[in-house]
Order: sequence, then structure tokens, then C-alpha cells
Amino acid sequence: MELKTLFLLLKTLVNQTGVIILIAILLSRFKFFRKIIVQEKLSARNVIMLIIFFSLFGIVGTYSGIPVMGALANSRVVGVFVGGLIGGPMVGFLAGLISGIHRWAIDIGGFTAFACMIATICEGTLAGILSPYYKKSNKKWLMAFFAGILAEVLQMLILLILVKPFSEAWELVKIIGIPMIFANSVGISMFIA
Repeated sequence: MELKTLFLLLKTLVNQTGVIILIAILLSRFKFFRKIIVQEKLSARNVIMLIIFFSLFGIVGTYSGIPVMGALANSRVVGVFVGGLIGGPMVGFLAGLISGIHRWAIDIGGFTAFACMIATICEGTLAGILSPYYKKSNKKWLMAFFAGILAEVLQMLILLILVKPFSEAWELVKIIGIPMIFANSVGISMFIA
């Protein structure tokens, strides 16, 4: 793997993350969105709104992905993971499920389609599980950053376990692993910040 390719992929992912951050900043200007985010106990209506919103973020992250070896280096996890941290287990799981099924459906039988679906569901669920710790954290952005690293490492492990042949999965992870782990962790923490 060339260092030039690695930096180009990292640069593109960071740019995509920048767009997500810009959208997050714009949304934070709306009173109704800020109100939902800071609520301790969410109503059923707000949970549904968060699931739809963060699922759409995940889907946009898929479409802005960069083709690499028949797979997509993408920022899908940013929306799903932030949704789980903010909205809890139900939001994380369902945003992951919706975004994951979408990823699988646009490339049924693709090299990584099934593994990416499973990874997205697992990452959303992980965020939901970590949500109570996130809410108690004094430095939410820092907790979100390290949780994002954990989520992306989990995704790379799922790819290595589920994608066949293993040699191609390993080559893919060597190319997309570091850029996706770094860019998406920064994206998650910046969204939270």
C-alpha cells in the first residue's frame, strides 16, 4: 500500500467529515434540535425523530463513500454512532439497522455488503450501550472520540472475520483501516462538541 494512497483516502474522509460537522453546526442553531439533544428522558416522538435523522446521516455517509477494492471507505458510522450516544440503545440499534440494511441493499452480494451491514448494526448498538457513560462524562467530546476509535476497530475486526477470502479482507483493512478509524473518530467527537 502506498503512503500517497493512504493520505489521499484520509484527506477525502476528513473532508466528508467536515461536511457532516457543518450540518451538525447548522442543526445546533435550531432550538427544537438542541432541546431534543439535551433532554434526559426522550419522548417516543423524539426517539422516532432521532432514529430517522441519524439513519439518514448514516445513509448519506454511505453514498459519500470512496470505492476501494470493491468496498466503500465511508463515514456512515458517524451519524449512527452519534445517534446511539445521544439517543440511547433504541436509537443506536435502529439507526444502525436501517443504515446497515441500506448498505447491504445497494450492493447485495457485494464483497463487503453483508459485513458492513453487521458492523453498522453492531456500532450503533455499541453506541447505545455506551450512552449512559457518555451522558455522565465530563468531557463528552473526548469520550466520543475514544468510543469512535473502539467502534471503528470493531468494524475492521468484523470485516476480517466475515469477508472472504481473508487475504482480500486483510488488504482492504490495511488500506481503509487507519483513515476510517481516524477520520470517523474525529467526526464523531466533533459532532458531539
